[in-house]
Amino acid sequence: MDFNELIVFFFSTLGVFNGIILALYFMFNKEQREIPSRFFLGFFMIMITLRLLKSVGIYFNNLLDLTFVQFGLMACFMIGPAFFVYILSCYSSTRILEKWKALLFILLGFIIVFGLLFSYSQNIEIWRKYIIKYIFIFWFSTIFISIITFFVLYKKRKEIVLDRLLLPVFYSTIVVCGTYFYAFITNSRPFYISGSILFTLFLYLNFFLFFPKKDKTVVETTEKDKYANRKISEEYANELLDKLYNLVSKEELYKNPNLKINDLASRMKISSHQLSQLLNDNLGKSFNNYINEFRIEKACEKILTDSHLKIEEIGYEVGFNSKSTFFTTFKKVKKTTPLLYRTIIS
Repeated sequence: MDFNELIVFFFSTLGVFNGIILALYFMFNKEQREIPSRFFLGFFMIMITLRLLKSVGIYFNNLLDLTFVQFGLMACFMIGPAFFVYILSCYSSTRILEKWKALLFILLGFIIVFGLLFSYSQNIEIWRKYIIKYIFIFWFSTIFISIITFFVLYKKRKEIVLDRLLLPVFYSTIVVCGTYFYAFITNSRPFYISGSILFTLFLYLNFFLFFPKKDKTVVETTEKDKYANRKISEEYANELLDKLYNLVSKEELYKNPNLKINDLASRMKISSHQLSQLLNDNLGKSFNNYINEFRIEKACEKILTDSHLKIEEIGYEVGFNSKSTFFTTFKKVKKTTPLLYRTIIS
């Protein structure tokens, strides 16, 4: 292995190693698990890093053990479905996600059992002639379906995305998988290893750009009375308050855990300062108080009508991405806990 190959080997394996660590963090860290989509992101990253590990192994060792190769091919089979479910998890309720999680593990169990009963090492010709081809077709087909699903959901519900990592993960995946697709149809050796190198690049780029920011729903802040001398007229204020209510309620913007004052102000075609002034002068509330209290009222409605839902599921559905934040806010607004509230009304 010369110096150039050593550099390629280092960067490609670096991304694989750190990708697995980050995936396990997403799947099992308590704070990350409070964001439902992060489990599916971790599962997806495990599959794609196992696939990349196979690429690195074959690129630097053509005589690689076939069991190792089969392991990577099985991961290929799961990449598309895992990516598809991750995208859905950024727009779906916790209850629906449990069904997708079960389906994902059924699919994983199927490919594992198939691999054990019909191994690559004992059926080399059939694997190389048929099975590998079908695995790649399934992989690229499910990625294509995932892309269509993403754009359909993003167009309809772009203001209710439950995971801010979705966009960087989506576009990074398209580039990496696109590289493998090109390598597959052209049988290009350089492009075969490029996927691993690109994964390393995107992993670190996304990590430093997006991951350091804390995941949180709207939290309590203090607003100063900055607008005492610029009061909005009563008629215009009532018009704006009606518009605000329609946006938050009818378009369900409150369900977006990352909703910011700038987002709503932009939709209302006013400045964030004007919106803050509107809420302070006319409702005596900060933007954060207004949104959180709205969410709590919606949560109370769901507690009353959706008795089959768990309390934490209700919190996620009304826009909280943390169970602890939901419980704390609920107690502050209603002077009791969600569990006690359900007991009282039932």
